[in-house]
Amino acid sequence: MEGRSGFYEKSSPNESSSKNEYKPLCWKSHQIIRRDEMKTIHELLYKLLKKYGWEDEIREKVRAIWERRGTDAKMNDVIHEIMPTASKSVPPDVSLELEVHLRNTLRSRYKL
Repeated sequence: MEGRSGFYEKSSPNESSSKNEYKPLCWKSHQIIRRDEMKTIHELLYKLLKKYGWEDEIREKVRAIWERRGTDAKMNDVIHEIMPTASKSVPPDVSLELEVHLRNTLRSRYKL
């Protein structure tokens, strides 16, 4: 994970060991959002992506990749190919609604 030290940290020895010895820092440095809130945010994100047709659009693009690459295609290769497209094609309305939800959540908790 060289060059990514700002985003990852080495797991501590007392944590359960896994294949990946690095874990994202975001869970540690962004504890503003609690786990129960994260679940709600993930559910909202899923609903919004589905509402705006993003899920169906990406599903069709993935099918096209599988058809083009054939049966010998590897899942990691397909994921690597679709990720930039998927990230860029998130509708702006989804980002806006999610941002509004996050702001309201933080305002209600911290009475801002």
